[in-house]
Amino acid sequence: PKAELAESNSETSMISSVVDGVRTVFTTSIPIPISFIVMMLAAMAYYIAVQQGFGTQVQAIE
Repeated sequence: PKAELAESNSETSMISSVVDGVRTVFTTSIPIPISFIVMMLAAMAYYIAVQQGFGTQVQAIE
């Protein structure tokens, strides 16, 4: 059952792992370049948009 749950929630686990990484960075107080934060946010926004089918709409317009 755990394997199936992890398989179906792969995106959720990825997001949670990213959140854990961010939390670790903030708790250790390591300065991060703003560009890296922007890149991570852009990557997450793009991933969510693709998951919701926004990417296919953009391709259809092109």
